Amino acid sequence: MSIQVRAIHLYSKDADTRTIEFKVGQLNVITGASKTGKSSVLDIIDYCLASSGCSIPTGTIRDNVVMFALELATEQGTVVTARKPPANGKKTTTTMYVGFRETTDTAPRLANLEPNSDIRGARSFLSKIAGIEENLTDPGEGTRERFAATIRHALYFVLQAQEEIANPELLFHSQGEQFIPQSIRDVLPYFLGVVDPEYVVKQAELRVAERRLRTLRRSQSDFQVEPEITPRMTALIREAQSVGLASRAGEVPTIYSEAIAFLAELTRAESSAPAEEGVDDSGGRLEELFSERARLRDDLALIRSESTNLRNLLSAHFGFNEQVAEHGARLRSVELLRISDGGVIDQNRCPVCASELAEPTTSVSDLLSELRSVEREIGQVRQNVPGIQTVIAENEDRIREIDERLRRNQQEIDAVVASQDLLQRSRDDAIQRAMIRGRISLYLEGASQAVDTNILADEINSLIATIEVLQFEIDAEQVQDRLASAVSRISTELHRLAQQIELEHSDSPVRLDTKRLTVVFDTPSGPRELNQIGSGENWLGYHVATLVAMHRFFIQQRRPVPRFLVLDQPSQVYFPPDRRPDEAEMADEDRAALSKMLGIVRDLIEEADGAFQAIVLDHADLDTDWFQDAVVERWRDGKKLVPVDWIEGN
Repeated sequence: MSIQVRAIHLYSKDADTRTIEFKVGQLNVITGASKTGKSSVLDIIDYCLASSGCSIPTGTIRDNVVMFALELATEQGTVVTARKPPANGKKTTTTMYVGFRETTDTAPRLANLEPNSDIRGARSFLSKIAGIEENLTDPGEGTRERFAATIRHALYFVLQAQEEIANPELLFHSQGEQFIPQSIRDVLPYFLGVVDPEYVVKQAELRVAERRLRTLRRSQSDFQVEPEITPRMTALIREAQSVGLASRAGEVPTIYSEAIAFLAELTRAESSAPAEEGVDDSGGRLEELFSERARLRDDLALIRSESTNLRNLLSAHFGFNEQVAEHGARLRSVELLRISDGGVIDQNRCPVCASELAEPTTSVSDLLSELRSVEREIGQVRQNVPGIQTVIAENEDRIREIDERLRRNQQEIDAVVASQDLLQRSRDDAIQRAMIRGRISLYLEGASQAVDTNILADEINSLIATIEVLQFEIDAEQVQDRLASAVSRISTELHRLAQQIELEHSDSPVRLDTKRLTVVFDTPSGPRELNQIGSGENWLGYHVATLVAMHRFFIQQRRPVPRFLVLDQPSQVYFPPDRRPDEAEMADEDRAALSKMLGIVRDLIEEADGAFQAIVLDHADLDTDWFQDAVVERWRDGKKLVPVDWIEGN
């Protein structure tokens, strides 16, 4: 679940390499003069994490670099992503390289970084590496479509560009772009862990279950199994016999199952009476309609059979998952054994009481290997379930569509006959037989849904229980309650941090507003938003405090957000707006304030014990020991992001 930045690699046209290494699980500082490329470090990280555009500045960097690569430390191993800069006149690229590498001693070879994925595939790969499960986010009412949260959405809470970090109008990365604020609101519940990853899938499953319940209840009411045939069935048989459609004139079955079979036979029977001449062309249209009905009924039977098989497969999946999970739980007991430092036990001694054994014990490594295999099987089963549920939901939609087409088909049959007043005027037996066959077919379609009373009742009770569980799991009010609880915890931590670094208005309750995407202060005179208070130092402080509070929550709840934070130019608020940092020195009190502000980031890193990383890109170079220890590069006296000899060579 953890992703941190291990290194950035730049490649020149001559295949020379420029590498910037970062310390995992620590504070990293790149300090330097203006116009050395510090801010472009954030842009390169963003670009190599499958952004749709490229914000790396044109000019020196793009002119002298032929490939940007990002090396990531993940729980699955070292991952490398790489992208070429956009070609002349292009805004971005549509392909990139993503993959694992075994060694981190040297930079990857340029020849090994040729694109192997499109941007969509790279996002999917990186999202899985980050621990983002298969999910769908429902944006609610309106024209916006459902979408899956990816690593790109997680970066809203990871990056803070120079123009964002002290902006009173913006709180999160890219918030100033069109449509992004709504996207942040949509994905925040997922990343806070207050909605099930399968929330939208379960919504669809609930709708299918409710429709199925209504259908079964109608069947239970309208088509209950009886020991004798119904008057409706008798009337249909008599009508068929009266026009010669039935070959057994005067004979009416007395057993329900025989009557159903007899009616089904009538829909396929040919007339026993000779057809009269002079029948108008509407009879041909009716035959077309009946042929269409037959095709639709065959399609309907096929889809229903597929849905039944999928439900059985889904049930088997759940049963298999439970058995494998139980097997995995038994295997985890191996962690209670007395294991040596080398991860093995003395096979001739009992791992619990250490007594001598007549027969050697099974190797712990074999048990651990079996446990990993079980965990992989569980993961594979979980990946299949959403896809199966989606196909079932799609089949239900197709069934409704075919039912609607069958209804329209019958209406057209009735319209053809009614338009010519055949029921009252025509003595054409062929048309009358076609009408009766149509009514029999319509009746059989409903009767085919009727099942044994006990089985029907059992399925209805099962559906009711399923619906209750689904309604509980996706209850909108509960989601809002869980969201409010998570935001309240983050707001409490935000308030504490604001007081720790002595920000203005921290004596009033401070809270994160997820609808307006800002910080709100509940002052005695009423609520005030971030843009309603003054001082760039306050804006900077509340940005940093909000992100630190959120990442502490993400870490505690093991949420799939990359475990690093990039802050670009936090010291900018301490320099006069009309002077470059190179032309001014920070006052002592400003240095102390910046140190205190970065201190809350350092506290989180120490608390996370290697599970969190921060990268600060700044002009400032504080003289405190901890800051000096965090400096990974200084870009002054000619040293920059792009080596000078690359530029001179061009």
